[in-house]
Formats: sequence, structure tokens, C-alpha cells
Amino acid sequence: MAINSRERAVQYFKLAIEHDERERYEEALDSYLQGLHVLHAAIKNENDQSRKGEMNEWMKTYLSRAEKLKEWLNKKSPKKEVEVLVEAHSSLPSLSDLYSLRLSSGSATVTNFRGKAIDALIKVRSWVQQERAKAMPISDVCLLLRYLHLSG
Repeated sequence: MAINSRERAVQYFKLAIEHDERERYEEALDSYLQGLHVLHAAIKNENDQSRKGEMNEWMKTYLSRAEKLKEWLNKKSPKKEVEVLVEAHSSLPSLSDLYSLRLSSGSATVTNFRGKAIDALIKVRSWVQQERAKAMPISDVCLLLRYLHLSG
């Protein structure tokens, strides 16, 4: 028997609450976001207005919690993210060298650096989807790394 979107969203929210109670906030945030994504699709496909209203209330509640977690996580450890990034990818240029890179966009060095930077971003920010990260221009990747460095 297939699980419908509404039931799948409930499963994500239960998992998120479980992570939240265990103070595993990054995992909780990820589960809340997955649940919200699935719930959004369920709301679009729901014809019963009372169920739709109920799901909209869930959306507000869990979106609010996800926003609070994201805000708290961003305040808590921007420096930790940079440290994890540098430790995980010691072959990346130093942060001070990062901003002064002036390489042609087609060079193998840029391609190699871009791939390592994207891998680092995915590890540091678990909610970054790999497809979206790969589509980011190198300038955006560098700006994000710079933001992480400056906010630390």
C-alpha cells in the first residue's frame, strides 16, 4: 500500500520532533524542511477544504519551528562551519587566498577548486541540494565561503 503525501509529511514531522527533543537540531531542521516540502505538495493536491485548512495550520507551525532552528543554528556556530570546511578540505586555498584568486573560468584549477568548494558546502550545509550547488557560479560559492568566514 502506497503512503500518500500527507502521511509521508507526518512521518517527517515525527522524525523532526524526535531529533528536536534529542537536541539534534541540524537533523531536526532537515526533517522539518523535508516534511514541509512534502506537505506543500499534499496541500496542492487536497480537495477537502477542512483537511486543506488543517494542513495549512501544520505548515505554519512547522515552518515557524524550522525558521527558529535555522536562525538559532546560524547564530550558534558560524565559526564552527568555517572550521569544519577548512578541516574537511585542507587542500582548498586558505580563506585569505580564496578572495584573491584570479583564475580564468575555464581552467582546470578553477574546476577542481569549484568541485572541492561545492563538496565542502554540501558537508557544511546539509540542506544544500547537490544539484543546486553544482549550478552555482564560482563567484557565488566564494561569496558564501566569505560570508561564513566574516560571520565567524
